[in-house]
Amino acid sequence: MNYPEIDRLVSRYRDLAACRNDLEAAFRLLLETFHRSGLVLTCGNGTSGASARHLAGGLVRSFQRNRPVPEELRATLAEQGPAGERLAAQLQGSLPALALGGSQDLLTGIAAEQGAELMFAQQLYGLARPGDTLVVVSAGRTEDNLKAALRVATALDMTRIVLTGREDGDLDGLADCIVRVPRVTPLEIMELHLPACHTLATM
Repeated sequence: MNYPEIDRLVSRYRDLAACRNDLEAAFRLLLETFHRSGLVLTCGNGTSGASARHLAGGLVRSFQRNRPVPEELRATLAEQGPAGERLAAQLQGSLPALALGGSQDLLTGIAAEQGAELMFAQQLYGLARPGDTLVVVSAGRTEDNLKAALRVATALDMTRIVLTGREDGDLDGLADCIVRVPRVTPLEIMELHLPACHTLATM
């Protein structure tokens, strides 16, 4: 299948040609999640968490393309008068996605009572259902808190996608799809993760 968005991505970031097939596979898994009305949950540590939030945000709101809401919703909103009509014109179609993280109270509470390793795993357990998808973004060796989330996702029969770097090999059995960008240092890995996340959201 032809993916022009990935063509454009690879033309701008030629190193990503090495993981093109994995990017396409990640997109197909996300698409299957939405077709079955599943939720996409994302997570990452530090700046990788920002990339994970970018991906979730690009799915929830319009990103690069307008996504008008269905006509039936527009008509229902229009019944509320001019304010409803304005809302119908501005509201954008949304794909169900959520970046794990939450408030400082939640994160520090989990860390203090259960251990920092569970900061994403506990949230995932409370929010996810079988058929949902977890996307983990990691710019170095995948940390224990991310692996814990992947293990919970496995137990919940979720689809698991990981974006990482070339040398993160300690993920056997924890992911359905691993996109290893061909870089080694965290900074260089992050420089490729962000445009990859933007492309997946656009697609």
